Amino acid sequence: MKLRSEPVRRARVVVPAGVEARLRADDMVDLTVEVRTAGYVPSGMVVRGRIVDTILTGAVRASDLDRLDADPEVVSAVVSRRVGP
Repeated sequence: MKLRSEPVRRARVVVPAGVEARLRADDMVDLTVEVRTAGYVPSGMVVRGRIVDTILTGAVRASDLDRLDADPEVVSAVVSRRVGP
């Protein structure tokens, strides 16, 4: 049996409890994303900053979360919870 050198798994998009129910498709969602390849930017993402070459912060439309989850270059994505009203 030959083992793969890179893990194969879907991204994990984490949406805090209670946030998903309030989202509309056109809402912009703030999030932190880890990608496999340095410099890669997921389609539809507006980058606000980079923590390191493979971890970026920014926003996507709520309707793009499923596409982000299916992107093989995305290791994980965590939607930020808004503080305040």
